[in-house]
Amino acid sequence: MNHFQFVSKKEAEPCKKELIEIIKKAQNEVRDKFNFKFNFISSSKRNMN
Repeated sequence: MNHFQFVSKKEAEPCKKELIEIIKKAQNEVRDKFNFKFNFISSSKRNMN
């Protein structure tokens, strides 16, 4: 069972930035073969953790 907790945008921002960096590095690795977009969805979009 999932237990979600609201975190402030300020608290969530460093984690999101780090995750975005990792995703961008992965995009650069596979750029010659395919492209993809990413968006935060569901609870992550609403700063729930």
